[in-house]
Amino acid sequence: ENLYRENLEEGFLNLLVHLGMLPGEEKRLRITYFGFANRAEANPSSGGYLISRKTHFADLGAKVSEGELLGEMLDPFSLEVVEELRSPADGVLFFSRCSGPFEVGNKGFAVATEYREI
Repeated sequence: ENLYRENLEEGFLNLLVHLGMLPGEEKRLRITYFGFANRAEANPSSGGYLISRKTHFADLGAKVSEGELLGEMLDPFSLEVVEELRSPADGVLFFSRCSGPFEVGNKGFAVATEYREI
């Protein structure tokens, strides 16, 4: 995605300026700080096929609301939805899986429930 490439390029240029390899000043970026202890997870209770609703680069770091649909688990034989994975709390999405086969115990989605933006 263009946003991913632009963020990567800007971050790399900031690094080169910070290290003194390029002249100029670092550009201020939006930064979100959060601790891993203050998080809530939405993980499937059974295996199957995950249809993720959060697959874009811009979805990471975006705010989500409690109850928002993050993904759906399909039975691989009937292709019926057997479980909806919803955000367990309001917060910032910091971990998201892509669509694909899923085993029991795999992590699905993680939401930072306490965060600070600067």
